[in-house]
Amino acid sequence: MNRINFTATHIKDVPVLKRDKDTYKNEKVALVELDKNDSSDLKALYKASVNWNLNGATHISSIFFDATKDNNYPNVEKEHYLAITKQKNKFDNLRAEDIIGVALFSELDSCDNELSYLEVRPDLKTQRNGQREYKKIGTAMLDFLKETYNQKDIFVNSVPSAIDFYKKNNFESLSDNFQSQMYYFV
Repeated sequence: MNRINFTATHIKDVPVLKRDKDTYKNEKVALVELDKNDSSDLKALYKASVNWNLNGATHISSIFFDATKDNNYPNVEKEHYLAITKQKNKFDNLRAEDIIGVALFSELDSCDNELSYLEVRPDLKTQRNGQREYKKIGTAMLDFLKETYNQKDIFVNSVPSAIDFYKKNNFESLSDNFQSQMYYFV
């Protein structure tokens, strides 16, 4: 990890698929951890939240408001405010327009880790002529979390429209009555 001026930390480059004419090609994008105590990171998250909300996003606002709260919840060891960005450098000045995915992940003391929110920039999920500009942004975030936090199961309370996405990424529902409560088992 490269810490730059105590702001967004570049963790690693992750693969996504980017549309190139009639096909998709692998492209590396940066996965960064935002510093909730850094005004530049919060400003980028806020601007992205405002822009994404105009296109129907809901979770990025919750991530922003969570980052601005005064105290961590008592049972949280560490919260990770993560972003996937097209930006290649200068993470000390994260550009909101380059953020293409966000997540809030919590390492919990006494139980499974929790993925509270995961969202891809809404306009990138929209199909243009039947094809999206990017694919595998959410999967890249999940792959990172599964690889990095592999000592505990990961819990997510999915929105109904994302259940199939999580199933494709090896999350399981424990009950037919509570399909949105899903786990990735280590």
